[in-house]
Amino acid sequence: MSRDLENKKCQAILATAKELFWKHGVKRVSIQEICKEAKTSKMTFYKFFDNKIDLAKTILDLVFDEGIREYKAIMAQDVSFVQKVKETLLAKARNSKDISQEFIIDIYKNNDLGLLEYVYAKGEAMLDLVLDDYEQAQKDGYVRPGIKREFMRYQLLKMREMVLDEDLLSFYKSPQELTMELTNFFFYGLLVNENL
Repeated sequence: MSRDLENKKCQAILATAKELFWKHGVKRVSIQEICKEAKTSKMTFYKFFDNKIDLAKTILDLVFDEGIREYKAIMAQDVSFVQKVKETLLAKARNSKDISQEFIIDIYKNNDLGLLEYVYAKGEAMLDLVLDDYEQAQKDGYVRPGIKREFMRYQLLKMREMVLDEDLLSFYKSPQELTMELTNFFFYGLLVNENL
């Protein structure tokens, strides 16, 4: 579907739906609720989106695209790789702070919504970009030599699974707190490093 994402009504729908999805998940939020909160009609909604899943995918596209732009901007800076890692961690925390467990469950465990494959495909492009940068950082001496790209990839994917582990998640206030713990552990390990 061709749509004008710059249209004010479309932007209102996108902003409202994102806020509601992040807070309550995709499944629980209705098109009627989105339209009411966005102060628009269902007819206007269907002018821009086929259905709620189409809207959710559009929002995910925008979030992934913005995340990639922000990541590339951080990695293009003339600072050390360690500083770039710190900035990407801060960006990750900032960008995920309002995402609820309901939204994460809808994406990763609610198969009838069909969003999991979509998120995985989007995530693969980001993962390849990140791993390319980590390999370059390894050549530049910032990442321990000998760590295989495949191992880094495996660990990053395993972290994504761990965020869905309800037993592990029960130790944290939010999925974001667990995500940041896992990400920090990935980069910095268990031991204190005075150089970080």
